[in-house]
Amino acid sequence: MLLAAGVVPADLARTDVEPKPNEKLRFIIGAWMNTGQPAKSDMEILRLLQIELGKVLIANII
Repeated sequence: MLLAAGVVPADLARTDVEPKPNEKLRFIIGAWMNTGQPAKSDMEILRLLQIELGKVLIANII
């Protein structure tokens, strides 16, 4: 629900921790999912994003 509403969780918006430019988005999404912090209602869309956008390199979006 939060993701669908466009709410970015604070942990994902942190600037003190930066992913490596050669990391793929699927690993970032997976790490977030594994924290147990996403709402259960967001897990389905996170899995979809992991599949659809997972091959995108972080360097290509920042």
